[in-house]
Amino acid sequence: MAHESDALGEVKLCTDVELISRLESLVKADRALSAKLLVHMGEIDARNLYCGRGYTSMFQYCTSALRMSEAEAYLRIHAARTGRRLPLVLDRLESGDVHLSAIKLLDGHLTEANHVQLLERARGKTKRQIEVLVAELAPKPDVPAHMRKLTSARGAVASTAPDASSPALLSTVAVPASSVPLSVSTETQPLASQ
Repeated sequence: MAHESDALGEVKLCTDVELISRLESLVKADRALSAKLLVHMGEIDARNLYCGRGYTSMFQYCTSALRMSEAEAYLRIHAARTGRRLPLVLDRLESGDVHLSAIKLLDGHLTEANHVQLLERARGKTKRQIEVLVAELAPKPDVPAHMRKLTSARGAVASTAPDASSPALLSTVAVPASSVPLSVSTETQPLASQ
């Protein structure tokens, strides 16, 4: 624990300018280390070396042996596989042009033919901006309008259909005013004994 207290004490002695400079250097070093980590993960994954350690998948190896969270393991494995397929992805991660979430979101759209241009378009964007970019690349069709025949409130209603005066149905379907009660009782009635 001495290391932690030394680091905290050292940081408290930094000027504002020094602290910002150190943080920026650490982030740069972290990105370089992350890219190297992904290269190693990708190679271990490709060789199935996790099997020799008794794990059934790279994901299990990462979460159990390396003690990564599920989300961290998922993002890193995904990025490592993408980086093996398209090494420029890892260069862009190291430079800070893209982040792990961007790689995950873009992966299904990155090809040998378009990855340089697509990574350029993604440069410096937030996760939300990448989601918009992906939506532009592969727009989903509009949800089709659905119409269904509703039974009359006075007619026979199947036991699984909602009551015509239920709040859930009222919020989505126009109901004639004459079929909606003017007041709703909140009192509970005792169940009749059988």
